[in-house]
Amino acid sequence: MEHNAHLYRTFIARTLRENIESNTVNQFVKRFSTPHDLLDTTQEELMEIHGVGKVKASQIISAIEIVKMLNTPRQAKTIIRSPKDAYEVLHNDLALKNREYSFACFLTLRIA
Repeated sequence: MEHNAHLYRTFIARTLRENIESNTVNQFVKRFSTPHDLLDTTQEELMEIHGVGKVKASQIISAIEIVKMLNTPRQAKTIIRSPKDAYEVLHNDLALKNREYSFACFLTLRIA
């Protein structure tokens, strides 16, 4: 088994509190074969897997949110002066989405 695949299975098994070779973990990895597949999943989609109820689905969602937070670089106060600046701020978040999302960007005008 490839090292990253093993780490992914281990992450899923530990988060679900299951044995790494359990049927639940096997079904989970079959449905969501890579960590990227999990990024925008919903609790309802997770609960479609036999052995994953509301609590385990919530644990997975929480773990994903923690990973997202850890992978988001801390930024100093951002100044947006052009559409390109706005794109630079948002493109990393938008690039990982596999669904349609609406974003609102509220800008304040500072007169010097």
